[in-house]
Amino acid sequence: MTLSFFLAAAFYPSRNKKPLRYVFSLAFMCMIHSFGIIFAGGLCVVWLSEIISKYVKEKTFLKIFSDKHCWMMLGLLVLAIAIIIEIFPNSNTYTQGHENAEELFSFSFSYVQVMWYIMYLSEAFLIQMPDSKLDSYDVASIIPQFITAVFVFVIALSILHKNKKILTFIIPYSFFGLFSALIYSSPYHSGMVGVFLIFVFWGIFADNGKIELPEYINKAVSSLRGGLKKAVVAIAFLPMIVPIAWSAYSSYIDIRFDYWYKEAAEFIKEYRLYDYKILSSWTQDVISEENDSWRIDEVYACRDYPKLQGLATAILPYFDDNIFYNYNIDDHDKTFMYYQSSTEEEAEAIINKWREQGPPDVVLDRCQLTRVYPDIDVNDYVAVKRITAYKPYKFKTNDQYITIYVTKDLFNKIGTLKEITAKKLY
Repeated sequence: MTLSFFLAAAFYPSRNKKPLRYVFSLAFMCMIHSFGIIFAGGLCVVWLSEIISKYVKEKTFLKIFSDKHCWMMLGLLVLAIAIIIEIFPNSNTYTQGHENAEELFSFSFSYVQVMWYIMYLSEAFLIQMPDSKLDSYDVASIIPQFITAVFVFVIALSILHKNKKILTFIIPYSFFGLFSALIYSSPYHSGMVGVFLIFVFWGIFADNGKIELPEYINKAVSSLRGGLKKAVVAIAFLPMIVPIAWSAYSSYIDIRFDYWYKEAAEFIKEYRLYDYKILSSWTQDVISEENDSWRIDEVYACRDYPKLQGLATAILPYFDDNIFYNYNIDDHDKTFMYYQSSTEEEAEAIINKWREQGPPDVVLDRCQLTRVYPDIDVNDYVAVKRITAYKPYKFKTNDQYITIYVTKDLFNKIGTLKEITAKKLY
């Protein structure tokens, strides 16, 4: 994605004289990522508006129908539509809590979306927003971040306006920001805003050889003296320094700790647990009007999504074969996860196939085992290992852990396992 933006930036100055190279770079952008379609579409809208404006000023609007640039953009549009048709979510696609595509593309507009739209720019260089716009959080706690984001957003727009690139920025950014705020994104996608902004300033340098600052900024800086002026200049460089610090911290965590659930794979190999029946936990959404008071040690009615087993997906790359009997039971040779929700009937059919395999000897992570085996005694399982996974993002590290359980018979058979204190299966 970064390469596609840099290619587009390199060909941007000559886009009118040699349009094919620029169009190919945008086509590459579309083929790389779904958000590439959004950015490339926004850049084409800007380019098309420039062409139309030119013909309107010359009072030769009809020439637009013979303009090769427009025909090339039309070809790019056909490519983009073909890609969208290919990647459009199926009706049963499960994405970040959305059970189907219909839920994914339904939204309600609120002031929170406006906040996120503005904050994406600062998120790319300066601030760290909550983990997901879908998480519940206290809006008041991000007010300082929002104020900072508004300040940065206004300053950025004024600089871009001074350098006559405000449309080049605001239209693609708005396409990205609105889609992200209203439909789908993760925090990691904000990095694309950073690369896109490099593209915009690359274009400014190509056109002007420098970046001009608005007069009010020049006056404000020139009025400062001594240490205060140095401090302001240092703050201006933060958007370049902070991302380097983020990368350094994340790299340290990646080096310091095992990647994700590698330790779980090593534990399974050490005790040859792959020779036994291993059940991996699956996604369950609690069906309750009292979700806020839900406790994991109680049994609640749940909606099962047996195809969603991210833990198994993370561990299987360390093995040659699928070691989990309940993972992709209909396509056992497939070791990737289908992001598919299941109707209650489909879920029950899959879980029935699990039951046919008999109860597990090993259970990977705490799950509602009695949902699958109603007659099983969870006290027959003991916890033998707790694995912590470290997921760095900027200056924050999310610590997630899983617990491995084995039957008492297997525990005694192996003999070298040690029981640890942990919540029981339920």
